[in-house]
Order: sequence, then C-alpha cells, then structure tokens
Amino acid sequence: MLMPSFWLLFILMTIRHFYILSPKIIITDNSICIGSKHFKIKDIVLISIRAKSKAYFCLIPYRFESSILSLTTGEEISIAVENYSNGNLIRLNLERVNNYLLGRDNSIGLVEKAVEFEKSRISIDLRTAVKF
Repeated sequence: MLMPSFWLLFILMTIRHFYILSPKIIITDNSICIGSKHFKIKDIVLISIRAKSKAYFCLIPYRFESSILSLTTGEEISIAVENYSNGNLIRLNLERVNNYLLGRDNSIGLVEKAVEFEKSRISIDLRTAVKF
C-alpha cells in the first residue's frame, strides 16, 4: 500500500513541477508575457538564449537548459524552453528581441512559424554530412 501511494505522489509532483516550469509565453513587439507576469521590452536588459538554470525536484537539485531574461530591476526570469513543443520558435523570437535590445536590428520582426526548422525544407547533402 505504501509503494503505490509513493509512486502516485511522485507522478503528481512531476506533473506539478513541469507545469510550474512551463507557463504560457506570449511574445509581442512591445512586451513578453510569461504566465501572469508581463514585462515591457524596455524593461529587459539582456536575454541569454542558451543558459543553464538550477531548479529543485523533490529536494534534489538539477541543472537544465533555459533562456534567461535579465530585467532592469536586477531580477532574472528563467524559461525552461526545452519543455515546450515549439521551443525552437520561442528561442528564435527571444533571439530577435535580444538583437533588438543590443542594437543589432532596428525592429524585432517576430516569427510565427519557423519554416527554416522544418525537416521537409532542409536539404541535406549526404556526401558532406557527418554521421554520429
């Protein structure tokens, strides 16, 4: 009786953990909404596209790949991009926002569908490809 209840608790904690790490993200030209928090683009200093973050799962620390938003207040917001089915699209849009913040681009130009990541559009040259 004890082991099934332990595994049920473990499964519920896993679902809760990934739900907390994966809030809804909306990126617009003026703001970024992460869950219930809204951040204006002008309040963001830097976006680290591929960074490492720490989290705890059942009192066990682990590191995961994330995107980190550094705000003008000194606060850092971590987004576990790997938990999303469209994580590459989120990273692409965050990179465009970061380029705008750093002055590399004059406008953000968000992407709604990452066509360049679709396998049907990628032509791989098998003569020069490296197999792992």
